[in-house]
Order: sequence, then structure tokens, then C-alpha cells
Amino acid sequence: MCREMITADRIYYVRPDGNDANTGLANTAADAFRTIQCAVDAALSIDWGRFTVKIVAQSGTAGSPTVYTDSISVIGTAPGQRTALVIQSSDATFSNACISVSGKDAIAVSFGAWVRVTGFTISAPSTLPVTASCINVTAGGRCDFGNIAFGSATYMHVNVAGTGSTAAAVANFAISGGAQGFVHVTNGAQVSLNNVTAYLSGTVPFSAYFAGLAACGILQAYNFVASGAATGPRFTVHKNSIIDTSGQSPLTYFPGSSAGVEATGGRWV
Repeated sequence: MCREMITADRIYYVRPDGNDANTGLANTAADAFRTIQCAVDAALSIDWGRFTVKIVAQSGTAGSPTVYTDSISVIGTAPGQRTALVIQSSDATFSNACISVSGKDAIAVSFGAWVRVTGFTISAPSTLPVTASCINVTAGGRCDFGNIAFGSATYMHVNVAGTGSTAAAVANFAISGGAQGFVHVTNGAQVSLNNVTAYLSGTVPFSAYFAGLAACGILQAYNFVASGAATGPRFTVHKNSIIDTSGQSPLTYFPGSSAGVEATGGRWV
């Protein structure tokens, strides 16, 4: 079977009244996909030919957001892909479009996949002992995010694990729900929170920490601002990991209600 090579930038559309048997190529009920996952699969099945591919999911309205409840898994890259696969809501207003997945990670990025997510409120609620993250990046995946809100999660808002796995905040974001932690970086992974503001609604509870690093994880947070309050430890950095803030004070830089911890070779710098 021949793989389609696109000759112009491509947009796939997703709507609650769409159908995954459609083409996804027009923003109508007769053409749009129903799930974001189907649009992801379509994007990875073509040769991008160095053009760009974007997935646009229909937003709702103020007070009546569109809610997408199917998990999203992006595995690997497409031939000819040179830029991130963009997944965004149609009006770029995160309060009007939600990705809320129960019992598993809301968005999983792995095996070299490169994704940029914008314009959603993302949550991963589940019943313990099941734990899930809003964004989970493993096996060399990359996820850029911004202009989103993180709702509740039973594990992390952003979990990044494994050498070559990365995540980066590329625009300001909001945090409206609690989790064990906002970000967990481990096993050689790297995360960037440079030059962004995190807006916390109310007092956000973190049961473990705002930022946790282990096993040579690296978190870079230059010119990071947290606007709002949180409960829980500000950070835990251990097992030869690094939180690099360019010399900011560990006492107040990250949100929380108790001091952070450096242990077993972990460093705040």
C-alpha cells in the first residue's frame, strides 16, 4: 500500500459529532474525525514531505466546554516530519476544550514522537491504586506545551522519563487541580520551564512535591514565575539530578508549603 505524501500543510479536524471513518479533512460532521487519536493515527500514516500537520479539535463555549474522553498516544514520527505535530483546540481557549481521561494517561508521547499541545484543560482522574498523568513522555518522546490548564491527576501533571525524553513549557500555563506532583523528571530525562508563568488557581495540593527529580533527571527553570499558592514540598531532587534555576532561592522559587529536599547527590543550582 502506498503512503500518501502531502504537498501542502495539512489540518485534520476533530468534532464530537464526527466519525472516525471520515477523512478528517474538513470541519463538518460529515468529514471530521470523532477522536483525537484517530487524527493522530492519520497524521502518522502520511509522509509530511517537510510540510506541517496540525490537529484542530472543536472547542465548546464559555461554561459549556467540549470534553474529549479518549486517551491520546503518539508513538514515533512520520516520514518527512521536521516539526511538531500540533494538537490544539479550535479557539485556543483552554477553558472551552477539555481532555479528561479516566484510568490512564491523558496524553502519552513516546519513541521519538514530537508533539505540541495547546488550548486545552487536561486532566487524568482515576481511582487509586491506578495512577495517571496529564502528560507522560517516555522512550525519547518530546512534548512542548503552553496555553493549557492542568486539572487533577492521580500521578503527575507532567511525567518525563528516560534518556532523550523531553518536555518544555513554550508558553504560560495554568494549574487548577492537584496531583502527587506537577513535574517528575527521571532516568536522564530533561524538562524546561524557562521564561514562563504558571498560574495556580486557589491553593493547589501536591502530595509529594511540585517538582521531583531522580536518577540524573534535569529540570531547567530560568525566569520561571509561579503565581498562586500550593501545599506540599516545593521540590525533591536526588540521585544525581539537577534543578537549574541560575541561582534562584530554593526557599521560595517553586510553589509549596514546606521546604524542598536535596539528597543523594541531587543539587539545586
